[in-house]
Amino acid sequence: MRLFAALLLLPIAGCGPKDGKLDNAHGNLAYPEYADLECAQDLRHGGAPPPVGTEIFCVQDGVGSPQRHGSAIRYYPTGEIAARGNYHTERQIGEWTVWYRDGSLKRKESWAGGIQEGLWAEFHPGGTRRAQGPMRDGARDGLWTFYDEEGTRYLEGRYRRGQEDDVWREFAQDGTAVRERLYRDGRLLRQTEL
Repeated sequence: MRLFAALLLLPIAGCGPKDGKLDNAHGNLAYPEYADLECAQDLRHGGAPPPVGTEIFCVQDGVGSPQRHGSAIRYYPTGEIAARGNYHTERQIGEWTVWYRDGSLKRKESWAGGIQEGLWAEFHPGGTRRAQGPMRDGARDGLWTFYDEEGTRYLEGRYRRGQEDDVWREFAQDGTAVRERLYRDGRLLRQTEL
C-alpha cells in the first residue's frame, strides 16, 4: 500500500511551474523575492525579478487590463534592489526609496498620482546628503540646498517650475557666503562676489 501511495504521488510532485513554486493562496509563482513584497488579500503578485524582469509588484485585477497597485520593488539587471515604493492604479504614490547598486541610499522621493510632489532628498554614493528640496508638479519648486561629499552646504537657492529663480548663494567650506546670483525664470540677471 505504501509503495502504491508513493507511486501515485510521484507524478504530482513533478508537476507545476519549472521556475518557481505555486503559491496556493494567490495562484502565483512564488519567487523568493516575493517574501519581501506584501500584497493585500485582494491583490496578487506580478512582474519578475532578474534575470527574467526588473520589477515585482502587487497587481489589481478588475475592469480592463491588470494594474500595478500596492507595493513594488525594482531591481538593477544584475539583481540588486534599485527602488521600493507603492503604486495606486499604475501611478507612483507616497514615499519611494532608491538605492545605489552597493545598497547605499541614493534618493528619498515623494509622489502623488504619478507626479513628483513633496520633499525630495538626494545622497552621494558615500551616504552623505547631496541635495534636498521640494518638488511640485514634477519639477523642483522652492528652496533647494546642495551639499558636497563631506556634507557641507555649498549652494542654496530657489527653483520656480524647475528653473532657478530669485537669489542663489554659494558658500565656502566654513559656511560663509562667497557669491550671490540673481535669477529670473532661469536667466541669470546678476552675479555678485561677496
